[in-house]
Amino acid sequence: MKKLKLLLVAIVFAVTANAQIQIGVSGSLGLPMGDFGDAAKMGIGATVTGKYALNETMTVGANIGYLSFSSDLDGFSWTIMPITALFEYNLGKFYVGSDLGFYSYGVKFEYEGIEGSSSKTYLGFAPTVGANFPINEKMSFNANAKYNVIMSDGESTSYLGINLGLLFNL
Repeated sequence: MKKLKLLLVAIVFAVTANAQIQIGVSGSLGLPMGDFGDAAKMGIGATVTGKYALNETMTVGANIGYLSFSSDLDGFSWTIMPITALFEYNLGKFYVGSDLGFYSYGVKFEYEGIEGSSSKTYLGFAPTVGANFPINEKMSFNANAKYNVIMSDGESTSYLGINLGLLFNL
């Protein structure tokens, strides 16, 4: 039993000794696609990211973001707040991956003096491609594109997210 405990402790230390933790912040542009793109204009927002490198090629983490979309339709606007887990497969400076999680999707409207709003939370995912460019030992510039798909009420809402930001090594 002692040998098993020692082995587990050694594995934990080996994993954490090679691990790298990063915290990031980025500005986001959201380009609405499909039916959503027919009603909404480009969105703007921000995302906060936490990442944990399992090894040199695999990273896991989480994102929380907020995007606001305006509309050609008078008085209409949308907000999307993704709260997702992430997985990335690193290929040198470049990476591919996916996010999976919950998207809070809201709409506000005002028409002839009548105001209203509605918000629901849906499951969604986002295939991702990106790159990290080291600035120094503690900081990297990050750029990525995510095709966000929100599975809402028998349909899906989608937008292409373009994110530019900084990652800080802890």
